[in-house]
Amino acid sequence: MLSLDENCLDAWLESYDAFKDDFLRYCYFISKACGYYPHVNFPKLKVAHAAWFSDCQVWENKYVMKDSNGLSHLKIMSILLVSLASVEWVNELEEFDPQGNHDEGEFVGTAEEREETRKDINAGRGTFFAFQFAIAVINSFETSRDDRVQEFMFRLTPDLEHDLMVYLLSERRDAMAVFLILKALYARDMKDAKD
Repeated sequence: MLSLDENCLDAWLESYDAFKDDFLRYCYFISKACGYYPHVNFPKLKVAHAAWFSDCQVWENKYVMKDSNGLSHLKIMSILLVSLASVEWVNELEEFDPQGNHDEGEFVGTAEEREETRKDINAGRGTFFAFQFAIAVINSFETSRDDRVQEFMFRLTPDLEHDLMVYLLSERRDAMAVFLILKALYARDMKDAKD
C-alpha cells in the first residue's frame, strides 16, 4: 500500500502533489476498509503541507547541528503529525460499503476491532489518519535500519496511542514533544562503529 524508499521524505517535502497522492492513498485504504470515505479539504491539506515544509526548514536551520545529516525521519514525521493535526483537512466522513464492487483493502481483525477503529476514525478524523500514516512510515524506516543492536519491535500500546491522539488533538500539541515521545518509543542501542 505504501511504496517507500530512502528518498520519499524529501520527495514529499518538495512536492505537495507527491505527498498528497501517497498520503491520501494510504488514508483511503484504511478508511474504506473500515467503512468510511473521508471528504478532503484540499486547500487545508495544502496549508498543512506548506507548514510542514516551513517548520522542517526552521528545525534544519535552528535546531540541527551543522555537521549532522539533517533531520531524521522521526523529526520529519513528528513535524508532519503536528502540521496535519493543526488543520481540519477532513470535512466529513461518508459511509462506505467495503463489501461493494471496489478494489479496496480488507480490514484485518475482528468485527469488534473494526468497530473500535471506526470510533477512532470518527473521533480523530484527519489526525487519526495522519498518526497512522506517520507510524507506518516510521515503522518502515526502523525495520530497515542496520545500525541498531536490537531487532525492531513495535512497542506502541493501545493506551499510549490513545494518549498521543488526545495530545495531538489538543491545542497544546508541539512537534518537539511529539518527537521526544516517538524517540523514546523507538529507542534502540546503536551498534559500535567497529562492528
